[in-house]
Amino acid sequence: MKVPLFSFLQIFGSNQMHNKFISGIYFGSTLLCISLFYSCNSGESKTHSRIKSAVNDIRIVNTHEHFNTEADRLGSDVNFFTLVTGYLQADLVSSGMSDEELAFMTDNKNPDKERWDLFYHYWVKVKTTGYARCFSTTIEGLFGVDEINESTFSAINDKMVASNKKKGWFKHVLSDKSGIDVTIVDPLGKNAQNVSVYPSDFFVTVRRFDNFVRVNKNNVAAIENQYGESINSLPDYLNALDKAFERAVKEDGIVGIKSGLAYSRKLYYEDVPRDKAEVLFSAFKNSSQILNSIEQKMLEDFMMHQVIGRAEKYDLPVQIHTGILSRNFNNSNPIENTNAIHLSNLFLKYRKVKFIIFHGSYPYMAELSYLAKHFPNVYIDMCWMYIISPLAGKNYLEEWLLTVPSNKIMGFGGDTSVEWAFGHSEMAREIITGVLVKMVEEGRCTETDAIKIAERILRENALEIFKLKKIDNEWRRAL
Repeated sequence: MKVPLFSFLQIFGSNQMHNKFISGIYFGSTLLCISLFYSCNSGESKTHSRIKSAVNDIRIVNTHEHFNTEADRLGSDVNFFTLVTGYLQADLVSSGMSDEELAFMTDNKNPDKERWDLFYHYWVKVKTTGYARCFSTTIEGLFGVDEINESTFSAINDKMVASNKKKGWFKHVLSDKSGIDVTIVDPLGKNAQNVSVYPSDFFVTVRRFDNFVRVNKNNVAAIENQYGESINSLPDYLNALDKAFERAVKEDGIVGIKSGLAYSRKLYYEDVPRDKAEVLFSAFKNSSQILNSIEQKMLEDFMMHQVIGRAEKYDLPVQIHTGILSRNFNNSNPIENTNAIHLSNLFLKYRKVKFIIFHGSYPYMAELSYLAKHFPNVYIDMCWMYIISPLAGKNYLEEWLLTVPSNKIMGFGGDTSVEWAFGHSEMAREIITGVLVKMVEEGRCTETDAIKIAERILRENALEIFKLKKIDNEWRRAL
């Protein structure tokens, strides 16, 4: 029904109707503004909420840790400064803390007040770093303390001490709080040769053979003792390597091998002929003269190829540390030696071996983009990366998802302490959620695809690559 303009003007012209009309517009506009305000300031669209919920529900495969056992932990002196891990210590040193101050702060014999004052002097300078964020997130999530200051120090310290009173803290933090189903451990120290100490309902292990690659008198003597071999020639040494692999696979049940040689040398391993290696090993073993640096490297290069060849034989993935080295000036290997690009000849020769490149090769992420895109046998592992640089983790996760097949990316490895695994996993889930929401909102993938990608990079890819299955409540490599 059409209302004549004259009639409408007559109705609207009355003061009473005019006031009601204006009041209605004002009230409606106010409601609209309030609605828009809360909608804009909730920080989450419906898409964001759904993807966040899905990501938070994923049970993670944690691809890399160096944990000691809980039994070891229960026998140690744990306190607030246990939470100040080597990574956060590195930031403190980078900000100006001296080696002497670091030694004082980490010595449990010194007074807590003086140690706190020293920590806090540098803490305020590093609070915005990824390591500091993980530290804060861990303390808030595990102990319910959202500020780190002099008034909360004692409470945090007491809660940390209390956590170490009885068995069950590891499960609480890793499974209940962090949502981790299984952790792949690269044992260091005394547990490196005794991996059975890690409960198989929650842990699997990899093994390093770097001691075979780093050919020196001490390593060879230790290998002779461990494997009952008298080593006088290269064939003897390779027999010991065969025995080591057989024991690691069949008795210890390792799910892969790990190399950490980026801390001590360049990652280019020349393909040295066996006859040349035999001459060099004989000279090493039987001559009083020490091999020069070129000869030493050639012998190591040969042995690395032998290790990779045996990984191929047993169909074991190979994890390789690349990029950033921890602990500031304590390592003299130039960072450019750690670029994953140096490994290209290994990727070409051993095409059946799955090479897993650690830490996103930070700061050489662009090179890794090429390697993982170009080589079918090269995979990206983002362990450690979110806390090194949350921004780099976010930006390069997006680049890799737009460059590299998503089945070749593993999205979480804590590479830190048990407590920090919680903080790191929280950061990882948040960053992954943000990247996937952005991709959906930009039309690069559907919401369904985004959730599937999250499941791949946080769980399914690692299960597939390492062939992990839980059988009779034990995680193992299912061949």
